[in-house]
Amino acid sequence: MNSKGNSDLTNHKKKTKSVMPVMMTLVVAMGFIVSIASFSVVYKYIMSDSEGEISTERFSANDIAGQALANLTGSDIDAVVKAVDANAGTVTFLNLKNETTNTVSLTDESILPQNVTIDNVTPGDIYTYIFDKDKQLTELKECKNAWEFSDYGITINKTAQLIKFTGEAKSHADQTYKYVDGITTAKRYDAVITFEELSPLDLVQVKGYDNGKINKIYSINVQKGHGQLQLRNLNSISYPTLYINNEKRSVNKNTPNIYLAEGTYTVKITGSNCDDIVKEVNINPKEPYVLDLAKAMVKSGVLNVTANVSDYKLYINDKEYSPTESNLLEYGTYTVKAVKDGYQDFTTQVTIDADENTCAINMIKSEQSASVTFSTSPEDTVIYIDDSPIGTGSFTKELPLGSYIATAKHAGYGDVTKQINLSVDGQSISADFVLMAN
Repeated sequence: MNSKGNSDLTNHKKKTKSVMPVMMTLVVAMGFIVSIASFSVVYKYIMSDSEGEISTERFSANDIAGQALANLTGSDIDAVVKAVDANAGTVTFLNLKNETTNTVSLTDESILPQNVTIDNVTPGDIYTYIFDKDKQLTELKECKNAWEFSDYGITINKTAQLIKFTGEAKSHADQTYKYVDGITTAKRYDAVITFEELSPLDLVQVKGYDNGKINKIYSINVQKGHGQLQLRNLNSISYPTLYINNEKRSVNKNTPNIYLAEGTYTVKITGSNCDDIVKEVNINPKEPYVLDLAKAMVKSGVLNVTANVSDYKLYINDKEYSPTESNLLEYGTYTVKAVKDGYQDFTTQVTIDADENTCAINMIKSEQSASVTFSTSPEDTVIYIDDSPIGTGSFTKELPLGSYIATAKHAGYGDVTKQINLSVDGQSISADFVLMAN
């Protein structure tokens, strides 16, 4: 009996000894699984808002305690306003530590900064806020970690989501910041505008936040915008030069619109055909300032024309003018043309830039010629050239240069024929024909 009992006890101890390692392994495994599950739940809570949205930003283990505190009720949370529903009395914040969102309700007990109401809380504003377990806003405070500055020269790179300040900037040239698509807002006169409406000419106030990794801009407010100066009828000014506040600016007739920062300017336009035009203009973003130059006092001068011929027609810029009178023309460049039968058209350019201006017209015959003075006896003898009658008795005839056969004919008289040679332009010769009776 004792021998059997001892044997059973020994076997029980052996079985117990073999089971113990298995049980310990199972306990360790279960503990590890529970630890992983617990950490996952805690991490998900830390990285999400009350609506369960997961942040895409990763944090190290050292950040977990701080991030958990940032999402806890009753804690200070640095955030940017994402949306406001004034009717419902709610504000949606984007946590600037972990980029999670949270919507809270305002109550009569909510503490707000001086002069701040739900009506003037707008997307892009940066605050520190506290909420309670019922998701009611306990307090809204100015964010000590937020920063702001004003400067010119803003440009937007939408591909890289970057905001940069270019050479127009007074103190932030070549500085670059990130913006958050769908969160960063731009406004002018409290009205939301697109990024495309911003100009380096604008004076903007930007508000941002440094989360320890990169500076991000969440609000752009145009304090001083830009506008347009339109120069109409610029083509009425010859060789125009534009000065704005005594600074020379390039301008041409194809692009007569000038963009300027909002403000008052002294605009001066000079030209070769007019007195200087000086105007005070007020530029604003709401509508362009139009400066119509058609009403400029254009200078005029007299054109006196001389010519080597008479009885010609005179055209100035294709409009007919009197060739014997002095013509008053505005300063500028004109095309002068003279036309006369038997002469080549004469064309030249004339610039009117003084009180008295002259133009000399020298017309050339279409063909070179010479004159022949015919005389006959008897007086009523007919002269033929190349068998065509050209006159009777004594007369003068202008003929193109060349050789001709002239024949004098009269009834009852014998014909007389002579060869006439004309070789010099403008020469004059005589041809006498004396006929003998048959």
